[in-house]
Amino acid sequence: SSVVLKLKNFSGIKVKPKTLNLAITQGDLDPTTGAGTIETTGKFTARRSGRKTKVKITALVFGANGGPGTIDAKVGKRKTKGFGKLSGGTLTRQGFGAKLDGVSAKLGSKGAKALSKALSPGSAKKASAAGGIKAGKSLGSVAVSAVPKTVTVLPGGTLEFEATTEFGGKLAQ
Repeated sequence: SSVVLKLKNFSGIKVKPKTLNLAITQGDLDPTTGAGTIETTGKFTARRSGRKTKVKITALVFGANGGPGTIDAKVGKRKTKGFGKLSGGTLTRQGFGAKLDGVSAKLGSKGAKALSKALSPGSAKKASAAGGIKAGKSLGSVAVSAVPKTVTVLPGGTLEFEATTEFGGKLAQ
């Protein structure tokens, strides 16, 4: 089970590395709807105008059937819930698991604010004056391949079971 983030530069911010392969530390993805929360650890560096900060991805929340989701991260030393927004994607089954591919990742308003503070020298007022980091910019795409640890069998269908008389005799004992 893993998450692949393909990042791209945005709003004058250069990101490195461009591809993050993250192991899933906790959580799961529903193989029928694609909904779920996945905790992970991995980071990239964001650089602008000679300043840089580390962005550590902590969790990804996926909505059902390509619905809205979020990215939680730690920008510098600040935890930022809603750093990014997730939407869309194609869900395909892989045995008991699933692969969610082509999920669009965009910068959220809290993520834009956190990056502005981290990449601008001085006070928060100077950070907003320096600006240039706006929510809604594309961060890149996300792909998840997840196999659940446990499987739930949904009711439905029929089962035919034929047993020998010896087996029936064992059950009676």
